[in-house]
Amino acid sequence: MVAITLAEEAARKTGVLVAPPVWTGWSPLHMALPGTIAIRTKILIELLFVIIKSLSQHGFKKSVLLNEHRIVNVVWMQIAAQRAQEEFKVKTVIFDPYYMSKEIAKELKHAGETEGSYMLYIHPELSDLSKATDYSPEGDVI
Repeated sequence: MVAITLAEEAARKTGVLVAPPVWTGWSPLHMALPGTIAIRTKILIELLFVIIKSLSQHGFKKSVLLNEHRIVNVVWMQIAAQRAQEEFKVKTVIFDPYYMSKEIAKELKHAGETEGSYMLYIHPELSDLSKATDYSPEGDVI
């Protein structure tokens, strides 16, 4: 939801088009959460490459890959973008809202606070702060 909102807001301000989102990513660490769909890195790279290729065949020479799967997927996005840039002579950049928030993130206790802040801003109706708790994990966290 954050990525789509950011993309739509950028489109509204600049007049650019927004492609349909890629809902899956390489997220094996989230498989403990029911409903998670994690794809292999090779599939993610190829999917992004084919999307950029398709858009370039329709005349798009610039694109932005907006990452909403945290830093874990940036490497695979970079590989796809670099390959597409070399093969199709298109400009592709990656935008990561969490990286862009790194200065304020230093003051937060947990990465979820950044995600929660975004959701409170863009979809306050979906956020219930009465359910927010202070979480301190027991033992060492890897």
